[in-house]
Amino acid sequence: MNKDDLEKLAGDPKFIPGIYNYCDRWCERCAFTTRCMNFELSEQEFSDPETRDINNKKFWDKINESFKAALTLLEAEAERLGIDLSDQEEGGGTEYYKETFEESEKHPLVSAARKYGEKVEQWFDDNENMLRDKATSLQQRIELDLPKDDPIEEAFELEDMIEIIRWYQYLISAKLFRAIGGKYNYNDFEDDPVKNDSNGSAKIGLISIERSLSAWHKMYDQFPEREDELIEMLLQLKRLLKASEKEFPRAYEFVRPGFDE
Repeated sequence: MNKDDLEKLAGDPKFIPGIYNYCDRWCERCAFTTRCMNFELSEQEFSDPETRDINNKKFWDKINESFKAALTLLEAEAERLGIDLSDQEEGGGTEYYKETFEESEKHPLVSAARKYGEKVEQWFDDNENMLRDKATSLQQRIELDLPKDDPIEEAFELEDMIEIIRWYQYLISAKLFRAIGGKYNYNDFEDDPVKNDSNGSAKIGLISIERSLSAWHKMYDQFPEREDELIEMLLQLKRLLKASEKEFPRAYEFVRPGFDE
């Protein structure tokens, strides 16, 4: 896609400006894909299966092409606004971003979120046989077609819970990392104490934690034999939620384009 095509796409009024900045990247479950420029761009540029394969040269060629077009558009917009993109002092320079990255990496919230992600991975590894046995049991009940038994709904619910937990497993730490990094950029908060990238990213992190909590609660109902493990998982997430809410007390006030309007 060249610069002119990108400009035309960006100017289409059907798209909600910036909606893709504060979403959970789960396009398959999103009701706003037809109004998301990022989704449309992806569909146009990566419709060929080979361009979706990270190990295929066409994938990297498309990435490079899209990057060049976006960079050209950014440079043109910066020139129009009188912004010098070569001025590193505007944002604090390389050292500033390095320090911000390192401080964000060490933050207790980010560490706790990453430990949660690792714990989820370990739980699924440890309980692989249990989950397989559960799937076999559900399949047998479906075949028996017993009265007053609905194993199909139970199977769908189990699949949904696992998908939710897995989707947000690492997204939580990624969003909290970005949110913490934004807090070090105090200009964001000086401009607006609510409508800033830090609160927007934190809100996605909080929503991800809440949805994960809901899914683990249902897992607890499905696997009472794993009560101790699941209670520990729920407590870890609950503590992470409370700590995140304390760190970002106004995150819930942030209005995400499209989703909260």
